[in-house]
Amino acid sequence: MSVTSPERGSNTQQVVAERMVFSPIRLGFLDVVVFIIPLLRFVQIEVVGRLYLTEILLALLLFPLLATSGQRLSKRMPLAFISLLILWLTAQVVSDLVRLIPFDDFSRGWSKIVFTLINFCVLYLLLYGKPKRLLLFIAGAALGDIIMYYVAPSHHGVTYPWKFGYGLGVTWLLVLLAVMLSNFRSFGRLLPAGVLLLAAALNVYMDFRSLGGLAFLVACYLALQAFRSPQRALNRITIRQVVTLAALGLGASLILVQVYEYSVQKGWLGETALMRYDMQADGEFGLLLGGRSELMVSSRAVLESPWLGHGSWAKDCEYAALLLELKERAGYYPGTMNQECLIPSHSYLMGAWVEAGVMGLIFWLWVLSLPVRLLLYRHLVAQRMAPLVVFAALVLIWDVLFSPYAAWARFMVPFFVIVMMSYMPPRPERAGCCDVR
Repeated sequence: MSVTSPERGSNTQQVVAERMVFSPIRLGFLDVVVFIIPLLRFVQIEVVGRLYLTEILLALLLFPLLATSGQRLSKRMPLAFISLLILWLTAQVVSDLVRLIPFDDFSRGWSKIVFTLINFCVLYLLLYGKPKRLLLFIAGAALGDIIMYYVAPSHHGVTYPWKFGYGLGVTWLLVLLAVMLSNFRSFGRLLPAGVLLLAAALNVYMDFRSLGGLAFLVACYLALQAFRSPQRALNRITIRQVVTLAALGLGASLILVQVYEYSVQKGWLGETALMRYDMQADGEFGLLLGGRSELMVSSRAVLESPWLGHGSWAKDCEYAALLLELKERAGYYPGTMNQECLIPSHSYLMGAWVEAGVMGLIFWLWVLSLPVRLLLYRHLVAQRMAPLVVFAALVLIWDVLFSPYAAWARFMVPFFVIVMMSYMPPRPERAGCCDVR
């Protein structure tokens, strides 16, 4: 990984930095801090919503780090992230004031964005240009996920322990194993892809479809890269290659869906998975929209007010009831309406657009562009950190489009963004058809 800014980095410097990661481990004080902070995420405090000890510790580090190395945040990419985040916050404040949102709601909405800003600044100053710390942070976060399930499981975690408990943590540990194995060329360049394929199979078996699908796509990506020579890697990719990669990704996804549907209908994944599949797949628009049907309602909410948001924790019982009506009309199991009448979104992007208006949309579109731009380059063929980088990129894409902005995302999204920034290739001198910088 580059140890300089993306504007001046080089693939050679990235390889040198990674060799340092896989040399005998020598941990300094801040290295240990980087591991412990996400590990302690299982400690939660109910203050203006849910607050993690992880975020409190990051906030305590903000001013010392700004005093010693805050100038690093003035580089182009972190400055763009911070600027767009502040514009999102401003739009959220304006929307809440215009909509007369009550304190309990707007305080949570504003703090969500403020903590995202704080977490990004601190994590950027701690992690950017330091691949060893990237590994330590995600290792701590993975173990923190697992510990949280045993110490303070969520309501859904009790019912679905793998999906809402320790499954994500175990999957991240498998990703780290793939990174470690990529250092040992004698084991074969396909071995990291095999580990991700194992992670995919495990998640599908445990009925965590989305995570299994993402792990499967990473395995396919790594397998394709294994047959490409690092010396032939280019800084940019052609339109034809983009179309080819998209077709291969779509084909791989369809194969996985068919395997999942066959397995669940045969009863191999258990009665709970079969019941869930029947509720989400029997409708007019199939499995994907059945599992993310909130899009049908959130799109209507933003069409009604595309510029000004509906406010933090936007509530409207008409939209909440509309979701049930549309699902039933399309042949899906409607479920029950949430008691708070929250406007359904289930998406970082759509949720911010609904609550804050167009500036929320612009911020998340920019974030979404980072993993897309990164994956359109072939320089990752030479990277030993490729399993982590590609998995983080695909998780970020999925979450921006299809996941609610939950409390843990306030520090995991900044981490993913920093990974993307760290591995973004050097800015080309002349723009080509698919240049993205």
